[in-house]
Amino acid sequence: MRNEIPAMDTMRRTFDADGLAPPPIPVPLRPRLREQQPWVFTTRDIDPDRMYRFDTAREHNYLHEALSDPVEDYVAVSHAGHGVNSFSINYFLVYGPVMVFAQALWGGVYTDRAKTTEAVGAMFRQCAELIETVDAAKAGFPGRVFVAVSDFRQHPGVDGYRWVNICRRLAGPLGDRSAAVSWLDTTPVISTPDGGEPPSGIQAATEIIRSF
Repeated sequence: MRNEIPAMDTMRRTFDADGLAPPPIPVPLRPRLREQQPWVFTTRDIDPDRMYRFDTAREHNYLHEALSDPVEDYVAVSHAGHGVNSFSINYFLVYGPVMVFAQALWGGVYTDRAKTTEAVGAMFRQCAELIETVDAAKAGFPGRVFVAVSDFRQHPGVDGYRWVNICRRLAGPLGDRSAAVSWLDTTPVISTPDGGEPPSGIQAATEIIRSF
């Protein structure tokens, strides 16, 4: 029976069955991890559809929630979407000085299975490195580092809309949703002076924590 298997084992088996690397879960959060429903593993009550909709779920947005108010550390992983082709692996992590909201397209009927599987693996490898960096960092990091990364959501920038790829330090909670909306909407995506491939927001956060 599924519920007789510890959540970590169930999660690994679920992802492994589809050729996916397992999501990294910080050691302190593992005892709280549970399988909320198939393909949804979390330490808190979570809506997988709202995870999938990312920052477009304006009525209850986990990104804005984390920016607005103090949020207890949690991790949530889901596979969710709609229709036959718009599905993603979603990984949300609030852990110590970092707040990560990441998603990668995967599981649609017409998506390139090998390419999207590698993209999910790369996302998880970057998150694992960030967790290791946080665990190794000294205490007392001022504020938090907010990360939002999606390979199919767009975000406004000075040169037009681009894929969401954000990393920005935050001194503390912004206090209300309207401030969170404004803060997020006016945060530029990561770019490089030469127009080359920029690092992901997850990689940028790792360097920020590592340099502290």
